[in-house]
Amino acid sequence: MRGAALAVEGLSLSLGDFSLGGIDLSIEPGELFVLLGPSGAGKTVLLETIAGFHVPDSGRIRLGERDITEEALERRHVAFMFQDYALFPHLTVRGNIAFGLAGKGGRASSSRLLQLQSRLGLDGILGRKPAGLSGGEKQRVALARALAAEPSLFLFDEPLSALDASARVELRDELKAFLRDIGIAAIFVTHDQTEARMLADRIAIIREGRIAQIGTPEVIFNSPADEFVARFVGMDNVIPGRVAFAGPEGAEIEIPKGPRLLATRSASCAGTDVFVCVRPEDISLSPPVEAGAGDLRALPNRLEGLVSSIAEFGPVLKIGITCGFQLHAYLTRQAFFDLGLRTGDRAVASLRPESVHVMERPGSIPSSRSPGVRATTFSGESA
Repeated sequence: MRGAALAVEGLSLSLGDFSLGGIDLSIEPGELFVLLGPSGAGKTVLLETIAGFHVPDSGRIRLGERDITEEALERRHVAFMFQDYALFPHLTVRGNIAFGLAGKGGRASSSRLLQLQSRLGLDGILGRKPAGLSGGEKQRVALARALAAEPSLFLFDEPLSALDASARVELRDELKAFLRDIGIAAIFVTHDQTEARMLADRIAIIREGRIAQIGTPEVIFNSPADEFVARFVGMDNVIPGRVAFAGPEGAEIEIPKGPRLLATRSASCAGTDVFVCVRPEDISLSPPVEAGAGDLRALPNRLEGLVSSIAEFGPVLKIGITCGFQLHAYLTRQAFFDLGLRTGDRAVASLRPESVHVMERPGSIPSSRSPGVRATTFSGESA
């Protein structure tokens, strides 16, 4: 079974005070695509519009060779899975799956039912009703019912949100493997960034009814397009600065009230106002440099400062470091205990130049084309 490609072109929709605007995206057959964004951003509205619950004010929706913009929901060959799975409570598991086969008739329907129930491990629960099923079993039944209709595209509206943490991880991996196997494209709506990273081939960040960025998980989480995306995806260190030197091997960024930073991933020219972005997990901490151990300033992106905060953050600790500006780093519990850090202690934060992402600030105009400071030194001298 293979799905069709989806193309959304210039889609706009107004619903009361909310609107989607200028949505453009394309999804390849078999691709797993995630819509990620804050609550109220328009993720579910976009999903519902693709499904046919809303007719857009402008723009087109194409599924394979068909223009489905104004086509009735039931004719789109699109499977929509809701958060609560929307199983029929009065029907058994067998009855719920068979509902998706309505109109396919006779021997073909029976054969399809046997195939689906076996493939999704439902043989032992066919006579039970939804009230007696676990969250994971309900998801498998809903998936089987949707597959029975042989859709060209799957749409999932936070399908794992009602499950406990362990079941969510297990079923996420199972669902991804299953969709890979059948080759049908799927769009997921989620607010869970870990889920998005694990599921997606590509992610679209949605903000106030607009697409802020589309890219692979690697691009979205490590090379955000703007300050909103950076902060939304957990890039806790977003620091304003200005490019002091730009060369073929990267740039040196001047930070107000702080040391300069070397970034190898920068295309900005000298004099450009930028944001320097570093993920907290890309910062390592170590004890302060002892006297006679060498000039700290000669080492790229090693910043000595004071521990300003220590906070529990799930399985890690979030450490605040003040070094002319504020940095946040994650430490495992073992690393934290090994360092013996306390608030007020001195520590050295190290940032690999290749982990420093630089993006231009809105409205920035380079004020200088001067060569600035050579990026291999932090002594303030040109090399």
